[in-house]
Amino acid sequence: MDLYKPICKHIIIPLWAAWERSPYLKHLKYLEESQYFNEEKIREIQWTKIKGLLDHAYNNCTYYKKRFDEEGIHPNDIKSFDDFLSVPILKKDDVHQYREELVAPNIEKYVTFLTSGSTGKPLSGYRDRESQEFKRACGMRSNFWAGLDLGERIYWLYGDPEKEKKGLKKFKAKFRRKFLYRTEILDLLGLTEESMLQFAEKMQKKPPSLLWGHAHGLYLLANFLEKREIDSIKPGGIYSAGMVLHDFEREKIEKVFHCKIQDRYGSEELGLIATECKEQQGLHINTDGHYVEFLGKNGNPVAQGERGIITVTDLTNLAMPFIRYKIEDVGVLSGKKCTCRRTQPLIEKIEGRIADFLITPEGKLISGISLTDHFAGHIPGIAQIQIIQEKVDLLTLYIVKDGNFGEKTTEVISHLISDFFGERMCFRYEFMDHIPQLPSGKYQFTICKVAHDHF
Repeated sequence: MDLYKPICKHIIIPLWAAWERSPYLKHLKYLEESQYFNEEKIREIQWTKIKGLLDHAYNNCTYYKKRFDEEGIHPNDIKSFDDFLSVPILKKDDVHQYREELVAPNIEKYVTFLTSGSTGKPLSGYRDRESQEFKRACGMRSNFWAGLDLGERIYWLYGDPEKEKKGLKKFKAKFRRKFLYRTEILDLLGLTEESMLQFAEKMQKKPPSLLWGHAHGLYLLANFLEKREIDSIKPGGIYSAGMVLHDFEREKIEKVFHCKIQDRYGSEELGLIATECKEQQGLHINTDGHYVEFLGKNGNPVAQGERGIITVTDLTNLAMPFIRYKIEDVGVLSGKKCTCRRTQPLIEKIEGRIADFLITPEGKLISGISLTDHFAGHIPGIAQIQIIQEKVDLLTLYIVKDGNFGEKTTEVISHLISDFFGERMCFRYEFMDHIPQLPSGKYQFTICKVAHDHF
């Protein structure tokens, strides 16, 4: 029995929130209601937030004042979601180049964010306090969807955020983690068999209500536990985040932990954008915090069920507004409703970053996500693989072998590359002991170094 849970839930958490003067518990109460609002009410609330955001950005942010004036538009001209399509797209290069001009000087810069830089140069910026606390509540609501209750244990697979802290700051961070958030961390930037075994032993002694981490980190841990024949760890829920969850990873993780895994989609600069519920019928868009568009190459919305460029407006961050931000991911908007009765629109699937799409010599796009699923899930003899497109007609396959690697492996790879890319595509192998992770702890399956203008 977890005797500390009621103390944490009913005493520690409310007192801590009061001491911090944090409104996140109030936001959380609202969010538990808003997830069932009807579509008309959701759109009405979103439009009110968008109008306020446009006025604020134009009046307080140098970047938006200049861009709107250059385009000959004014917030007063934007009177509908159709009109909103005339607002210029914000690109990552814009954020790098005009970072300070995007900041509103009349709003407190409460926290700084820094992206992992998985697609190039890391991106940094600011959030105001109200936005940060609202995003905190949105994250907690999605934890509830996995079955977590306030005060219960969470186990993380992530880069250790306390590693670089020293002295009093480190003590405070550890104290907060142990007694408020009740988390244990498996550091993905220092992953060893010993650290995974110690983490597993902790989970056996004190089972987690929620296991959370990067998809590939969860997959590596599941493989390790399966090889060690550790079959007794059964968390109440599992979330993956920070990278695309592949089908073969989902299958392995659910088998080892005897629990459905739910996927999350978000970014450091925007926070939580969408979350899968236990029904696993798609990812519910966080309409309370974001307005999400799926656009074609021409800038117009694509139909439901079609692949589109994901563009996100952060409805809460006034310190550094992100309006129609091209996040450089590709996804598909579903036309279905989830049987869980939550009313937010569903993302059918995230197909990965634009940089993850490979291209055939004939100019056909190949989703790196789909390709890697097929390779990693169906080719014998491979423990790990990364696919790099060096040239339009050359792929490099970085491969970590397992004990079954042999002639059959190379035959299957050759056949699949011919099927996917055609006879003109050449490929070569490089064998490695391990494929390095990105500085964030993420693992990138496919990388395209060939420029293309499909997106």
